[in-house]
Amino acid sequence: MSRSTDGRWCLGLSLGDGLWAVALRDRQSDRVGLLGQVQASGATFAQPWSALDWESPESSGSRLLLDAGLPYRSPQTGQAHPLVTWAGELRPLPQLLETLAESLARLRDPAIAWVTATGKPVPSQVLRSVEDVVVGYPVPSGEAFRFNSRELVLKAGLVTHGQRVMTAAEGLGAALGWDGLQGWGCCWVIDLALPGPWTLLPLPTQAHLTQITLLDRDFGRQLGQTHGLTGPWHGWPQWIETLNSALNHLVAQSGIAPQKVERILLRGAIAQEPRSSDPTRALQDYLRQKCPSATLHWEPPSQPLGRLAMGLSRLVDCPPWDETKPYDDYFLFAALLRHLTPEPQPLDRLLEALAQDGIHGRTCRRSIQQLLAGEIPPGLLPHPSLAPNSLADPDYQALAAQSPFQCLASGWYALDAVAGTRWRRYLGLVWGRSSTAALEPIGAI
Repeated sequence: MSRSTDGRWCLGLSLGDGLWAVALRDRQSDRVGLLGQVQASGATFAQPWSALDWESPESSGSRLLLDAGLPYRSPQTGQAHPLVTWAGELRPLPQLLETLAESLARLRDPAIAWVTATGKPVPSQVLRSVEDVVVGYPVPSGEAFRFNSRELVLKAGLVTHGQRVMTAAEGLGAALGWDGLQGWGCCWVIDLALPGPWTLLPLPTQAHLTQITLLDRDFGRQLGQTHGLTGPWHGWPQWIETLNSALNHLVAQSGIAPQKVERILLRGAIAQEPRSSDPTRALQDYLRQKCPSATLHWEPPSQPLGRLAMGLSRLVDCPPWDETKPYDDYFLFAALLRHLTPEPQPLDRLLEALAQDGIHGRTCRRSIQQLLAGEIPPGLLPHPSLAPNSLADPDYQALAAQSPFQCLASGWYALDAVAGTRWRRYLGLVWGRSSTAALEPIGAI
């Protein structure tokens, strides 16, 4: 994806559970400021998703609902999908996205005053001159989260083109918000999220989200890899066992031994625990054995969303990370729908057709083969656990019943005429609601 080289102003946007925070960066001076909305009681640096949520925004719902699927309205019934649970009520995700976009649009409202954390007023014309926005996404989350994040920014009018919206893993933004662009070698970021207020004894029914990010800059190489997991909360000892398995996975994936890790940043629920608590001491003992050369750092409790937003704003000018994909699966799926026909053709001919359309398919040959083999990218249809009430819709059931692509003899593929028409109609309605073109890959850093 292309990146702005001369635009002066950019934003980092971090989405929390019922809250969001934004940081403004002046790329000429490389200064970053957390933005707060001026109110009678003072500046507020974490904004609610909705003006109706000022009382208890953190109890409204989870940002993971952005991964529930793509906004869609059935032409037969007029029902908007996917249906998600927010603040204890069943609501269409498109309605929730509109609400959040309206909240973000306050940044461009000249009647609303914004200041930096130091109290310096931000001219309204500066916020209307933003060139780039970087939005953080949690790991694990799918391309639906990134697609919907881009839609939010475009609907809010923060930028005018989808190529000016980039997405980055929250762990990468947290690392840069903590340590800047320079000065760090190999480090881990460990982030534990528990729903609702932090508590020493979470309920067993609660789920946790654990994100682990590895960053390594060595001999001109820049590596950023992420791993995340969710599951029921069973207590701190069991969580440390889960964390150990996740770290081993990341070590095997990256090939970087724990002994090389120099620093570890702890965020979220574990960073809120008293240093003298049993969970904290157990984690310290474990990490010192796992990474004997690493120094532990604890993120301060104030403004975690804000620090994340500040780090995200710096990612605009970072070189691509090693694991960055040139195209997302939604983009490739739509491209294959355009280029594949009912007449069988070999994979090489299909890749040549994609190349003539400016798509370097050979760089993502494996992803293309998985899609052609019948894999439907997660999020193109409603997420089973995040939007279970949409699964029975006849439109979704018909789409899920059959892939539009047929795998014939080895290396030969064709488009199923009926399923292909159904999927083209569906994606046409999805893209028609979108603020950007279907041919635009979701920007990732």
